[in-house]
Amino acid sequence: MNSLEVVVLAAGKGRRMHSSLPKVMHEIAGVPMIRRVVDVAAELSPAHIHVVTSPDQKDSVAACLPASCRFSLQDKPLGTAAALQVALPHVSPSSDLLVLYGDMPLLRPTSLTRLLEARKAGADLAILTAILDDPSAYGRVIRDDKGMPVESVEAADATPEELAVREIHTGVCIASRADFADWLEQIDCDNKQAEFYLTDTVALAAASGKHLEALVLADASEHQGVNDRVQLAQAEAEQQRRFAYQLLAAGVGISAPDHLTLRGELTFGADCRIDTGVVLTGPVQCGNRVQIGPYVVLRDCRIEDDVVIEPFSYIEGCRVRRSARIGPYARLRSGADIGEGVEVGNFVEVTRSTLGKGSRAKHLAYIGDARIGLNCNIGAGLVTCNFDGETKSTTHLGDGVFVGSNSTLVAPLKVGDDAYVAAGSVISDDIEPGEAAVSRARQRNLRAGLLKNAMRKKNQKD
Repeated sequence: MNSLEVVVLAAGKGRRMHSSLPKVMHEIAGVPMIRRVVDVAAELSPAHIHVVTSPDQKDSVAACLPASCRFSLQDKPLGTAAALQVALPHVSPSSDLLVLYGDMPLLRPTSLTRLLEARKAGADLAILTAILDDPSAYGRVIRDDKGMPVESVEAADATPEELAVREIHTGVCIASRADFADWLEQIDCDNKQAEFYLTDTVALAAASGKHLEALVLADASEHQGVNDRVQLAQAEAEQQRRFAYQLLAAGVGISAPDHLTLRGELTFGADCRIDTGVVLTGPVQCGNRVQIGPYVVLRDCRIEDDVVIEPFSYIEGCRVRRSARIGPYARLRSGADIGEGVEVGNFVEVTRSTLGKGSRAKHLAYIGDARIGLNCNIGAGLVTCNFDGETKSTTHLGDGVFVGSNSTLVAPLKVGDDAYVAAGSVISDDIEPGEAAVSRARQRNLRAGLLKNAMRKKNQKD
């Protein structure tokens, strides 16, 4: 049996994307399309994966692919057959060759495995097709009266009768390297696009008496190619739909499957629930019974058992320990470590800080570079002043500390266990355990008449 090699055609300029980014580098669910195609190909364990790209795009495309990929350069975009031709010299003469496309990110490994099995069963050429309600501009697969494929006709060159056919050629195919070499020598550009079409191999193989197999995709969405922003959005929606229904099948409760965005990998325990509009990016780990409210963003974080995340919260690069409650409108940034049972409420921002078990910061606070002990109360409006313009410094709060509203803690600072900071204080000196600190202007009360006279005299002077 011949060894398997894969060629991924990815030299298209993608002008309809109206972007300086190579078309195949546009992302589907946070991953470049070309990477998704190569990852699927890798699951087949081929001897080599070859990528055909243009010289000006090679470096950027290579940067997102495994170093094991081999590159062939197509100087001029003369069609898919011409693209395969530049890769052919780098393929072992004794190999079978599977042809894929860098702008078809939705193919499943199971569909490609069917092609390989057809080849092993004796097909000289096996192609992947799809049946569409609206084939529009796709090339049509023409079968004979016995149902065997005999030709693939591009829509621009098809007759009205051929355009009525609903079966389309995806372009994905497998044959021996030797047969591809023979067919490519015979393909010309005598068509309305003046291009060398790889799909012409169907007619050439049939005419020479080769055994052909046309395998219809069980899920027609896999054929979806991306040539413009509309098709990119359609492919993104399909990939997100797949993710959502995989999670549902695995036991995750999702209130609005069409409004979940996953751009990474989610691991989860039992009885997790995700509300509408949630965005998950990078590796996100959720324990058991995690509840994620509407329009929450989770990025590169670990969420432990029984955590509740209220709507519109943003959590990135941090750990939230069991039974904590976050939000709504909370922001946890990189380096935040939220302890067991901690409450971080609305419009509270935490970065590079730890909050000990049972502590609470429920309203309007900034906590940066802080180490907060157990069962502390952080009043509304707290600011930890962690940056002096040159360096970051740390604020340390012991256990049981009470910080009143609108207080400012100027780092470096240490506040001992059970200390008390009065509301409105600016604290720059350390506070010993059990002490109460007050630092604010002395209040003066004036009778209303005296205050009005004072204000009138001031206005007259002004």
